[in-house]
Amino acid sequence: MNNHSRVVLCGQIALYNLNRLSMGPRLYPQFVIHRVKLQGFIVYDYAGRFPEARKQLKKWIIEDKIKVKENIINGFENIPEALLGLFRGENIGKQIIRV
Repeated sequence: MNNHSRVVLCGQIALYNLNRLSMGPRLYPQFVIHRVKLQGFIVYDYAGRFPEARKQLKKWIIEDKIKVKENIINGFENIPEALLGLFRGENIGKQIIRV
């Protein structure tokens, strides 16, 4: 981490159902030494900018600057397992269930 850098934290769905928090690397001394800012966010904090984001993202997809990834599960009967897979972090990209 560089001095005065920023770390953004989001996308913790795979941790929602844990009975206890996992203990990962303890980097807090590095945050202090390098004066790093850690900030969580939720996408709805920016709901007012969704139209702007859609327009820009569409442009980047057309220009092939963003690769769209989808995880497609077939069958209505597989909905529960596909949903649980989201919480286990098993999908890559958008989770789609084809019924």
